[in-house]
Amino acid sequence: FFLDLNKRDIDSNSVINALVLDPNLNPVIFSEDVTVPTNRFSISPRFDYQINEKHTLVARYSYTRSTQSNQGIGNLTLASRAFASKNRDHDFQITETMIINPTTINETRFRYEYSKNSRFGDNSIPALNVGSAFTGGGSQVGVSFDRSHQWELQNYTTTSLGKNSQHAIKFGVRVRGNDTTDRSENNFGGSFTFTNLDSYRGAILGTAFPTQFSVTVGNPQQSVSQTDFGIFITDDWRINPGLTITGGLRYENQTNTSDNFNLAPRLSVAWAPGAGGATPAKTVLRAGFGMYYDRFSQNLTLQARRFNGVEQLSLIVNSTDPDPVRRAAAIALLQQPTFSLNGVTNAPTADQILAVLPQGNTIRTISPDVQSPYTYQTSFSVERQLPRRSTLSVSYEGSRTVHVLRSRNINAPICPLQVNCASAPRPDPTAGNIFQNESTGVSNQNQIVVNFRSQFNSRVSLITSTYRLGYANNNSDGSGSFPADSFDLSDEYGRAAFDVRHYFVLGGSLNLPWRVSLSPFIIANSGRPFNITRGIDFNGDSLFTERPTFGELASRCSALGVTKAFCDVGDQDPNLIIPRNFGKSPAS
Repeated sequence: FFLDLNKRDIDSNSVINALVLDPNLNPVIFSEDVTVPTNRFSISPRFDYQINEKHTLVARYSYTRSTQSNQGIGNLTLASRAFASKNRDHDFQITETMIINPTTINETRFRYEYSKNSRFGDNSIPALNVGSAFTGGGSQVGVSFDRSHQWELQNYTTTSLGKNSQHAIKFGVRVRGNDTTDRSENNFGGSFTFTNLDSYRGAILGTAFPTQFSVTVGNPQQSVSQTDFGIFITDDWRINPGLTITGGLRYENQTNTSDNFNLAPRLSVAWAPGAGGATPAKTVLRAGFGMYYDRFSQNLTLQARRFNGVEQLSLIVNSTDPDPVRRAAAIALLQQPTFSLNGVTNAPTADQILAVLPQGNTIRTISPDVQSPYTYQTSFSVERQLPRRSTLSVSYEGSRTVHVLRSRNINAPICPLQVNCASAPRPDPTAGNIFQNESTGVSNQNQIVVNFRSQFNSRVSLITSTYRLGYANNNSDGSGSFPADSFDLSDEYGRAAFDVRHYFVLGGSLNLPWRVSLSPFIIANSGRPFNITRGIDFNGDSLFTERPTFGELASRCSALGVTKAFCDVGDQDPNLIIPRNFGKSPAS
């Protein structure tokens, strides 16, 4: 019997660095350091029981409770946007292991988890999103929670066959289920968007108005269930002491998609030249190929059910709507509220919006031919034993993922040139925006990894270092990634958001006198890419994803005095739109 108790009280900090207006409506830098308290308690008993010489039972239970305040703030986000959270989690696991015979073992695992994550924030006043300046107003969280019941059943069998047990075979099955009830009052108070601080100041003075207003109304609670199933078999075939070939096949399926053919073969080989001789082999060569599936998240199904046009309405009032009639109605609504340094009053209501903009509701759907993303992965590696108990390995890993998820506005105004979208028609003129999740993206990644590990002596018990050179490109960064133009995806392929060119870590473990252990480490990496957008919705799709041309980027960098590397556009065509994720953050 084992019991683990843990109690932690942590006070961290969020630093706010924003650009706001002083009482005289002059821009001033606002800085604030806000304490973010976190309290966490957990208890985890474990019970091991040997039923008889062939059966063993292990049962585990864990309970975790945590609370956190002042979440969601920092950088440009002001303290008024803070919200609190309270999380509860119960996790029960039981494992039964059976020795069928001297070469065969069967293991059955069952897990049940209940969790409830609650969030509390002010959505009685609208949020204010001021481009490149600050985000203020209410947090737009309200009283929200997600409650889930998850269960999982696994059964695995491991056995050995053939002469001298040359074949180590493992096969099994896994079934998982999840029932989730989610209550979201997100954006029930509404959100105003301003292009910059000047337009916000103009709204206070009554000479300008917001670019956009969005608000959500309707039933805040929705439920979804999902089950997935997988079976597999693998065979480790030891041809001789220095050569092992592993083959395997896995099949997966799930509810909430119509994609049923999810076969994933895998093959790998490991060769140690000279193994089995008088001296141990010092070199190991490995190669492998496999297919790996990602599951289609039930949260996307939940989102589609919630914003199906009936349960909840996500209303958007857009001052750049390409239709002149709708644009005039939108501008009239955006001129209605009264702005001050203390907030905003007289925001448009849902009834007012629907009365003049019946197409103002945004619907979310899932493409009928959506498929689960899967990855083809190839790897090669060489590992060499060095003197002084040291090991050096060099590996190459390449992967290609297809059916990457993305979002697209399939009812955006059709405006090919993206420069003059006045009166541009929508595919369905009777509807507003329709944000569709689909699996039309692609991702490619290649990386070389060098690892060194050594145990020099009793004082320097361990030294490890890793260097990774990586290249990753894609045309979507996930289900929440929208293109600049929903009807032209040809310019979307570029650096992935997770593309870090160089990564290095050095660590060790030193044994000092008086039983003191020291474990220093250093991590260094090059900067991650980020997307650069114009901050203005030119094509009327209610998304601010349009990217500038090289000429516009250079001009804006010059105006702001920015001298980052991405500002140097060289001899690029000034009329060409910059690639996605063209910016690069500093190294760390």
